[in-house]
Amino acid sequence: MSCANAVCWPTARRELLIAPGAHTVLHQWGTPGQGYHQPPTNYGAPNGVFPTPDGHFLVTEIRGDWVDSIDLHGHVYFTAHPAGIAYPSDSNQIGPDKYVTVDYSQPGQILIFDHTGNALWRYRPTGADALDHPSLALPLPNGDIVCNDDFNHRVIVVDPHTNTIVWQYGHTGVAGSAPGYLNNPDGLDLVPPNSLADNTTGQRGPPATDVSDSPVPVRFNAIAVAAEGGDHRSIPRSLARTPVRGHGQAKAQRSYRDVEGLS
Repeated sequence: MSCANAVCWPTARRELLIAPGAHTVLHQWGTPGQGYHQPPTNYGAPNGVFPTPDGHFLVTEIRGDWVDSIDLHGHVYFTAHPAGIAYPSDSNQIGPDKYVTVDYSQPGQILIFDHTGNALWRYRPTGADALDHPSLALPLPNGDIVCNDDFNHRVIVVDPHTNTIVWQYGHTGVAGSAPGYLNNPDGLDLVPPNSLADNTTGQRGPPATDVSDSPVPVRFNAIAVAAEGGDHRSIPRSLARTPVRGHGQAKAQRSYRDVEGLS
């Protein structure tokens, strides 16, 4: 996974900083061939590195389930175990001392946590509603969370205040390439000015704000882009504005009894 100019290389156990349009490594964190938690010298299969508004980077390590905050000089600000997560993936910051990660497992989950790893909110439905290997969750401007649920072949939007899926693209458990279908989507971002880079680097768009407590109950007006094994498919704007499940299939919202509320 990559974000801005930083690239994470899980099998080599390192993160690389590469200038835009260049082929030269500006900086490296981690040691090739090593595979254990000792930042910034060694990392246990890092699978995500995301910039944060304070100029640091948030690194996710699969092995040992660690999330680390570091800067370009290699200073480590914190390391934490997100509570109850077996396989963390692509953790990123959504507000002051609030971070979101997903559990790439079956059943999977979405977790908002603080720098100590303490759970602030958890979305972990079971049964027919269970997540199946979600690999990335991002905040939306209205406070909802968008997530690609890989093995369920869908992208969902969850309202953390009601613990409901308020929007879905893709048919749950059914892979496809026709309109309304996805095939193992393993990444997404929002179009500017709401992309992750716009809200963390200060290059474009509004400054980062804490979206996790937004009280505005409106649907997002941005296009999520899901990556399907190298094929990037844009969700039609008309669908991005409509709370549907699947392609043109409306479904009543419901709460999940097994979801922990905001603390």
